[in-house]
Amino acid sequence: MKLAGTFDTPAAPDALRSLAASPEVLAGVPAFRDVEVAEDGSLRVEYYPVISLGPIRFTTTITPGRVTDSSAAVAVRATRGSNLVDADLLLSFDPADGGSTVRWEADVLLGGTAASVGQRVGAEIVTRAIGDVLQAAAAASARG
Repeated sequence: MKLAGTFDTPAAPDALRSLAASPEVLAGVPAFRDVEVAEDGSLRVEYYPVISLGPIRFTTTITPGRVTDSSAAVAVRATRGSNLVDADLLLSFDPADGGSTVRWEADVLLGGTAASVGQRVGAEIVTRAIGDVLQAAAAASARG
């Protein structure tokens, strides 16, 4: 499924470009725990999204992709048992008064029992999760 979103942040585009490769910044995301760098340069995190049943844990790999002056690509794969969320994200950063406007597009695949929630419910949950994580990472980046 294709998803997209936009938000404003006080972080400058320069600070945002390296978000996916910065364990220090991602450690500032409240839903992330145990952020560590793997040998291949990807980041491994335990992601705890809050859903109506309470927080659950997803083992997550974040792999930075191509970065330009105004964009960054990131691949995210999260698993929990038979559940899979696989997302290819393209982030674009535009300077704005007091920071940046971030636009994101995601191509998302749900697998396992997570796919059984259906495209509509799954899209809503994933859109909220991506937006929450990106906004928290951008806020952590702005704090330095």
